[in-house]
Amino acid sequence: MNLLFRCDGNLKIGIGHVMRCKTLAIVMRNLGCNVIWVMQNRSDEFAEELLSVGFTVHYVDHYENFVTGDLMLEDAKETVMIAEKYQVDIVVVDHYGANSDYLNFIGSRDLKLAVIGLGGDSSRDLRSADWFLNQNLGASKLDYQVRSDCVCLLGPTYALLRKQFVEARTDLTRKFNRDDNRILVTLGGGDMTYHYPMILEAFMFLDIGLDVRFIVRRSDSLELFSTQMSSINQHKITILENVEDMASHMVWADLSINAGGSTCWELSCLGLPMIILVVSDDQILSAQELHGQGCGIALDNLDSSLRSRDLCNLLIKLIANIQQRSEMSLRSKSLVDGNGATRVAESLMSLGSN
Repeated sequence: MNLLFRCDGNLKIGIGHVMRCKTLAIVMRNLGCNVIWVMQNRSDEFAEELLSVGFTVHYVDHYENFVTGDLMLEDAKETVMIAEKYQVDIVVVDHYGANSDYLNFIGSRDLKLAVIGLGGDSSRDLRSADWFLNQNLGASKLDYQVRSDCVCLLGPTYALLRKQFVEARTDLTRKFNRDDNRILVTLGGGDMTYHYPMILEAFMFLDIGLDVRFIVRRSDSLELFSTQMSSINQHKITILENVEDMASHMVWADLSINAGGSTCWELSCLGLPMIILVVSDDQILSAQELHGQGCGIALDNLDSSLRSRDLCNLLIKLIANIQQRSEMSLRSKSLVDGNGATRVAESLMSLGSN
């Protein structure tokens, strides 16, 4: 079976789409499928994630509406041309900009269309899709515009996690203490420059000594605040760039400060209590659901208005509250077992054989 993945990564939208599709593509390749990729030609840096593991990447021009962010039909036409050239069976689309017109064009061809969803998919016309995945918590509560024969996979049971998280989970037993001080900060692969000063200032207010690891895509995003960081003497702060083994850092940590994207499912799989900073609209639903189910504490920072003092006080409260962190860990770990990629791959294999 031949698959084509259409997704992009850049500092604006981050790397989450590329990474979760890469996870799925590796599983599909291991099942004997041929996999190719189509990306915008400005995604070169993020395409390295795919080239490094032996995938073939084809580039299309930057056909995008600069106002709405929607992909233009020229993009869909080039994608279909590549799909037909390589006799693709299924086109997998994971993209903010894939609007109804875009999906309808691909769906009108002799191709199976699989769509990996976003936070606002209840308002998107998905009737051209043969298969739909929304791995977010609360996904099953939404009404989708899909055909009656569309295969729908909904919820974190289908979270696309790398093998390293399953392996790290196997023998992991978390024990929480009042002197826990290891904090992981990970806001994804996008440009999070506006959020770092508030987090650093929150650390400045804390008297207890912390061991903090910042996981960033590029270290220069934090180097802008080197003066602010140099004034934080009571904590050990380490900046780690382009980390491959995320699972080991999540196992190391006692608490996470993270964005509300796909990282939440990695953290849940390993039962790490989290403070979730909502930094984009598509993160709202999952963050609210995780908060409501006691798996994490969600803070709205869409307009960068969250006060550092509030984050500081929350850190103090959580570090001191062993029972709350233990409950958060158990509840989040029960949501995600790490085998979602296998379930999704098996479903796609079934779609391709019909």
